[in-house]
Amino acid sequence: MQNKQVLKKDGDVWLGTVLLGTSLLILFLTRSVHSIGLGDNFDPGPKAFPMGLSMLLLIGGLIELYKTRGTPSTTEAPKTETRAKTVLQLMGLFVIYVILIPWFGFSISSLVMATFMMVLLDNSWKLSLIVSIILIAVIYCLFVLLFKVPLPGGVFGMPF
Repeated sequence: MQNKQVLKKDGDVWLGTVLLGTSLLILFLTRSVHSIGLGDNFDPGPKAFPMGLSMLLLIGGLIELYKTRGTPSTTEAPKTETRAKTVLQLMGLFVIYVILIPWFGFSISSLVMATFMMVLLDNSWKLSLIVSIILIAVIYCLFVLLFKVPLPGGVFGMPF
């Protein structure tokens, strides 16, 4: 029988802390948004989305912190420098994504970004590509077809 060192799952603690911090930051930044509640057309106002997002992040952070509460992990924790490298690569991909959107539009930029991010997080290319295509299709249906919000088409003026 192998002796494995028992380590606390600090990755989940960090994730929970970041989610809670982001939630509080969103709440702080949206405090100056004036909202009068439901309007004539049942419009929830400009504060509804950030408040909803903040609540979801808060719940997610609390769940992550609850799951790691006193729960030891029998697997070895990844090296800190490997985690830091992955986080920096993900942030770099996000910056490249923001730069590519005006040029290539939402669809192509999102396909490339989502696929590479999933591969970077140790998913297969095939699975990452399939999930990215489904993600873009859902976002397109939701925003363009349902909400009638146009997405950036880029230089090529792609309708999707």
